[in-house]
Amino acid sequence: MEYLDENGINFVPQEKNPQNCPQARPVETFWSILEQMVYSDGWEAKNIDQLKRRIKKVKEVDIKIVQTMFMDIPKQLRRIADRGPYETCSF
Repeated sequence: MEYLDENGINFVPQEKNPQNCPQARPVETFWSILEQMVYSDGWEAKNIDQLKRRIKKVKEVDIKIVQTMFMDIPKQLRRIADRGPYETCSF
């Protein structure tokens, strides 16, 4: 950080750029939903082909839920910008 400051390099300070802010990345929520559906009832994949087949058999995810998650991105980013990431993100 000191080097960046000394050399006039712009960067976002860590307190304004947390690593774990799922509200800013709804795709993480989507992957979590898919993971729960794929691995329900203790199912485990023995190889990549088995996993692919299982994913194809999974019931469809409700598109309205997915659309809502992604439509809220601008609101979530605005909230993060206004209040800071630590006020809106769970860790």
